[in-house]
Amino acid sequence: MMNFRAFLAPLRRWWWLVLGTTVIACISSFLLLREVPSIYQARATLMVGRTMAVLNPNSNELFLGRQLARVYADMAERAPIRDAVQERLGLEELPEYEALVLPDSQLIEIVVTDTIPERSQAVAEELSRQLVLASPGNPESADQDRARFVDEQLSYLEVKIQETQEEIAQRQTELAEMVSARQIEETQLDLIALQDKLNTLQANYAALLSTTREEAINTITVFEPPTLPDEPVGPKVGMLVAISGAMGLLLGSGASYLLEYMDDTLKSVSQITEGLDLPILGYIPKVKALDGKAGGPPLALQSDPDSATAEAFRLLRANLLFACGESIPRIIQITSLGAAEGKTTVAINLAASLERADMRVLLVDSDLRRPEIHRALELSNDAGLGDAAMDGLDLASVMQRVDTPPISVITSGSRVEDPTEIMGSERYSHFLDTLRASADFTILDSPPLLVADALVLASKVDGVLLVIEPGRVSISAARAIIEQLANAKAKLLGVVVNRIPRGSGFPIGEPHYLSYLSRTDRRPEKDEKGTREESTAGPHGV
Repeated sequence: MMNFRAFLAPLRRWWWLVLGTTVIACISSFLLLREVPSIYQARATLMVGRTMAVLNPNSNELFLGRQLARVYADMAERAPIRDAVQERLGLEELPEYEALVLPDSQLIEIVVTDTIPERSQAVAEELSRQLVLASPGNPESADQDRARFVDEQLSYLEVKIQETQEEIAQRQTELAEMVSARQIEETQLDLIALQDKLNTLQANYAALLSTTREEAINTITVFEPPTLPDEPVGPKVGMLVAISGAMGLLLGSGASYLLEYMDDTLKSVSQITEGLDLPILGYIPKVKALDGKAGGPPLALQSDPDSATAEAFRLLRANLLFACGESIPRIIQITSLGAAEGKTTVAINLAASLERADMRVLLVDSDLRRPEIHRALELSNDAGLGDAAMDGLDLASVMQRVDTPPISVITSGSRVEDPTEIMGSERYSHFLDTLRASADFTILDSPPLLVADALVLASKVDGVLLVIEPGRVSISAARAIIEQLANAKAKLLGVVVNRIPRGSGFPIGEPHYLSYLSRTDRRPEKDEKGTREESTAGPHGV
């Protein structure tokens, strides 16, 4: 099941591309086919030979008729027949047509395809006529005088044969009544002569009859004339649109798998845990308002404590404490591999979650280049970290108190010229010792690891929590940065996967997971000091 779901993951991730190519293919084909004129077909059927009119046709006649049918079908597509039809109908070009011999028969079917039904019927009719005229037994040939003469002779022979047969019958009757030997002998001689005459007449009749159309094999006649088509045979818009949609679906699916193959960014649990060799401590769903882009402070625990997002930060807190065990880090740096991956949101909500567990928490904005905490919490940034670290101001003078949640905050303060120099100074190390002693947990919102400030800071803090947004940073770049952290002897606690889209394959993105976490029958947490909130990692921990 997991392999099958992994196989379908690119389709789920690029569903809009698959849907777009399918819809575009369907709409484009429909608009194109709507301009294509309707196509009509007229059919005519011809028969070679007259064996079907014979009671007992022999196999040789049937075989010869089929061979002749193939010849006539080939003749129908040759230039003499085509030119004769064009000249007869006054057409510059004939529509598409074909002559087919029906399987195991002497029948030829002529199919004419055209956009004008009347023209298709006329062409099929004239093609049939020209094939009949091309046969030796056609009724309009120049040998009609000879045919008429043969017919007259056959009629004459039929009369003579009948008269001879009647005369023979009469003589036989007379012979039966004779008693004279001489008369009997003479009558018998007459009967022999009449029988010879009858045989000769019948032989001549058979010989003449074999030269007529009635006994000819090499003849062709119209068996079924073409009718005017009233229903178009194409284009079949529905079927063609469906085929185009299927092709668009295949194209979009292939493109999604190609893009997935070319995309080497971190976007799955296995890529993070196996590729980076780091545990995942938290899964945070993608919520627009939580990232501070839809108004209001990004505090999930305060704005909606029963939401799946709030529960995700509780799990992050629990997993962080479980992962650290006895050696709990006092100063935790929250950073990311790239910019704008939501590390500030994670830092604020983690600090709020730890405070609700009855811990003294200090939230510090150590991003001296692009500070965000004072904006997110709507605080003043006149004095802060830069002033305390460089000018020696005490913490009380730069610390601000936030009521919801009740945590202490130190903003970035005055802008400094060289943040890297400040982070690496001995004075800043003493400042971190002061922070370590002033709270149970100090959460540092630091710059991303793209800049040297974060790397220098990582070497001085007790632990580093890495925020990763799926699909933002490549595996190779992430490995290079983590290697730099290892060289700086930084302690990597784990990864927080942030802004997880629904149905992405991460636990928090599964519909059943979100449905369970979003239930509203959970008992509210206690905010009073001295009452420690229950925290359960459950099966969704590290």
